[in-house]
Amino acid sequence: MVRNFLKMPVLLKLCTAASLAVLMWVVVTMFPHTLIHVFGRRITVADWWRMGAGPFMLIVALLMSISAVMLLLRARHARLAYVVAWIALTVAIPFVAGVSGIGVRASESSAISNSLLTLAISLYLYLGKGTREYFRSSTR
Repeated sequence: MVRNFLKMPVLLKLCTAASLAVLMWVVVTMFPHTLIHVFGRRITVADWWRMGAGPFMLIVALLMSISAVMLLLRARHARLAYVVAWIALTVAIPFVAGVSGIGVRASESSAISNSLLTLAISLYLYLGKGTREYFRSSTR
């Protein structure tokens, strides 16, 4: 996997690292006495998990991590898995805003920008010359 990471185009490396960063962020939310900042509001770890945001984000983080490993393995459906994980993250924004009491309206601009980012990532993964070559390459 390290060899594949080194062969990835730079932007694909960044995408892979971003996926793993989501998992690290969720792991940090498991430490007691930690405050989580959601849209500028502080939420305790206990509240985060009790309201359902923690479990929901854990599922999103697992999807992101699995897709990152699939990218590293050059799996056949890695790109699709990565796009699905980003869609799950996009859905998570209004959900987390809703259950944390911030309200879905406050998260609309974040959801819109994340939707556009998901579209850009999708286009890059499927149309980018470097990514197509990376997945076409037979060396695993």
